[in-house]
Amino acid sequence: MAAASLAPYCLFIYSRSGKLLFHREWRAQKSTESGPSQQAQLLFGVLTTLEGIGPRLAPKSRGKPEATADVHYYRAGKYAVHHYRSGTGWRFALLTNEDAPDCSPLLRQLYCDVFVPLVIRNPLADSSEPIALPLFDHEVDQLLLRSGATLAPPRPTAAAAGGASSHV
Repeated sequence: MAAASLAPYCLFIYSRSGKLLFHREWRAQKSTESGPSQQAQLLFGVLTTLEGIGPRLAPKSRGKPEATADVHYYRAGKYAVHHYRSGTGWRFALLTNEDAPDCSPLLRQLYCDVFVPLVIRNPLADSSEPIALPLFDHEVDQLLLRSGATLAPPRPTAAAAGGASSHV
């Protein structure tokens, strides 16, 4: 059986407070009247809701401390949403083709190997403001390509409310 392919549609990065800091699209999404900002808000709401429901749905284990029931990804119709939340509250959401493998380890790697060095540890970057670093865009693409993803050329996006866009 062949391994499932990874075709990223778009990536969202949220601050600890839920502010959209980064949005990048590689494939055209179905045309909707909502822009990236509204899509980002809806997705953040879904992730927050799933995070709250997860522990309630997880089976309880006897005699063991309760483990967290993090939702790493879910599939819906024609797409999958992969989620990683760092220990410090940064959230990464990657929308992909529906048969893509779980990408939460890839999102963790994005956090550790790209986000932390280029955003958190960068004295010139304000981690509470939208990410507008061409090197960040490049490193995101390179990480996805190394993981075997098939990338379409990035779509230019208008700045979302709050200014979050990967293009400057």
